[in-house]
Amino acid sequence: MAKNGIKFRNTLALKLTLVIEAVIILAIVTVTGVHLRRELGRIDDDAQARMNLTVALIQRAFTTLERGQFEGWLREIYRLRFNTAAYDLTPVYVLVLRGQEEVVLASSNPRVPVVDASGRELEPLEYYKINAPNLGRVNANVTDPRTGKARYMISVGYSVAGLNWLVEREILTAAVVAGVFILAGLAVAVAVSVTWTKPVKELAAGLARVREGDFDYRLKQRRRDELGRLAHDFNLMAEGLRDREFVKNTFKRYVTKQVAEKILSQKDAISLVGETREVTVLFSDLEGFTPFSERHEPQEVVALLNEYLAIMIDIIFMYEGALDKFLGDGVMAYWNAPLDQDHAPLKAALAAAEMQKAIAEFNKKRVAEGKEPVYAGIGITTGEVVAGNIGSEKKMEYTVIGDKVNLAQRIEGQTDRGQILMDNTTYLHVKDYCFATPLPPSRVKGKKDPVQIYVMHALNRRAEPFVAGGGADLLLEP
Repeated sequence: MAKNGIKFRNTLALKLTLVIEAVIILAIVTVTGVHLRRELGRIDDDAQARMNLTVALIQRAFTTLERGQFEGWLREIYRLRFNTAAYDLTPVYVLVLRGQEEVVLASSNPRVPVVDASGRELEPLEYYKINAPNLGRVNANVTDPRTGKARYMISVGYSVAGLNWLVEREILTAAVVAGVFILAGLAVAVAVSVTWTKPVKELAAGLARVREGDFDYRLKQRRRDELGRLAHDFNLMAEGLRDREFVKNTFKRYVTKQVAEKILSQKDAISLVGETREVTVLFSDLEGFTPFSERHEPQEVVALLNEYLAIMIDIIFMYEGALDKFLGDGVMAYWNAPLDQDHAPLKAALAAAEMQKAIAEFNKKRVAEGKEPVYAGIGITTGEVVAGNIGSEKKMEYTVIGDKVNLAQRIEGQTDRGQILMDNTTYLHVKDYCFATPLPPSRVKGKKDPVQIYVMHALNRRAEPFVAGGGADLLLEP
């Protein structure tokens, strides 16, 4: 079993090795086969030519010598060795026939008995009819010069044991040479496969690292071919993913993790061009912060802001709000953009109540440390705004703008220590879930008519299903 669960038989290295080796084997077998066929043909042609010459001599002797002289001449022939440097073609028998059955002369080499496959010594006529092992045969006719018809047929048998041995040796030599080249080809195929699959393995390891979130991993670029280009493209991809991950993590600082994941997974469902949406806007601001900052060292002021804002942001995210911006010591958040959210006004009201509760706990800690407490006012409005990307091609941000946004900031400016104020629209959405009292209609900057504002004191038990983080102590009995 290979790494990442890939079985060895399925690895690219093995497949590439098999393909290369198959090509090498095919080439070697083809070349060896052609060479062997040509060599064996040359040996066979050489043997045939030599025996044709021998038969011609026997044919001439038969026609010119008396029978007794011819038989004596044959005995002399049998004493000779008809051999080349590599094999011999010793005559085994000479058979002269008239027709197919009448034996005129049958002579055999006493040094080389003619036997069949079982070892039985053959009769003269059987020389011609039975194929004996290691025995070749050449036939020639003796014709009548007057009529041109065959009077006799001369059949000469000769030993091919040496010739067969030579053929076997040639085949064995070719097989050994082919085997050596095949083994050498296998070594080459393995080396090539390892060389070519190593970058692929490195790429697979790199992809695994990136899949695990290591976007700083880079491949070494040692090649100038397509695999080198692949490593280069991988590095560009990892760099791009690192940048996108940075943007994604930065984005999650402005909205809750759940909302961020939903937005990133439903990109086609979001309009970032600009649209009119009903949004709930929340402004929170520390009261008397300017005098506070004048009385304290800058380091202490920054430490207070960081600790305070961290608490506020966590609560906004806990109730699925989107953080729009920091306004010095203030925070702007909104709900129901860029995605639709159920009960957006109620979630904003719960977040506001949770924020005031957290500030109270924060003040207990500060007082215990001998520091002065801080207080925040919160303003909430609900209504139609324009939501979308604002800015230029070089820099833009997603935000909400409109009268309701301005109104939320104006309402927050009218808060007294620790108050939560909301407009009439927000109150109508949450009135069944909270305890609130109306304030006298008041003039607000930018508004022609007086604005009805409500002070939210607490939430009742009907809001319990929407409370996050186990903060049920926020609720009072209705």
